[in-house]
Amino acid sequence: MPDRTIDPAKRRASTNRRKIRWRIRQREKAAAAIVEAKRLRREALDAARIVRGLLPIKLANLEKVRKFRQKGADTKAMISQCWFAPELTNSEFEDFAREQGWDASQLQSRFASFNRVAAMCELNVNRYLIQHYGQGAEDSRLRFHEAWLQTQDIRKALELAKNLKIHFEGRNSVHVELNRQARYQAARERWGTGDEIVSVLLGRTKCPNQ
Repeated sequence: MPDRTIDPAKRRASTNRRKIRWRIRQREKAAAAIVEAKRLRREALDAARIVRGLLPIKLANLEKVRKFRQKGADTKAMISQCWFAPELTNSEFEDFAREQGWDASQLQSRFASFNRVAAMCELNVNRYLIQHYGQGAEDSRLRFHEAWLQTQDIRKALELAKNLKIHFEGRNSVHVELNRQARYQAARERWGTGDEIVSVLLGRTKCPNQ
């Protein structure tokens, strides 16, 4: 077998291959050293956190995610009980009908009835509308609107509206009725079905200030 070390070109090629392998090993060692340094730093930080009574960083991040998801679930549950809750799907309406013990005929007639009321009042057919009817949902929308006029903040308005009393003013019954209709219409035009409120509560948009 010929001795490749005699050929200068082969000798150089062999040397270059060794250099390449050596560089690769050095890069691997440097990368491993960086990973190990990060691991040691994390361990030191976790130890310091534990001394202060805190969770290690990884567990703390997991806890943040859990709380964030729980907050979102709680917000959605709260929204589902309000006048501005999203429209019930057909299957959700059927589930509600079964809970109430309605037969097929009652389901169809009441579904049509609630849709007529919702269209007239510019509301969604949701559990709140079904349980409080159109007038109850409109009253809640009006209370929210007038609370919002005071606070200019959706979340604060929701709290204030819980105990807000509605008084209609006028010199006589005609003026009282006109005042009532104007205020209901203002709330209807400003909020409609309440999609904007849902969007703010779920963090999709910022709270409007006017």
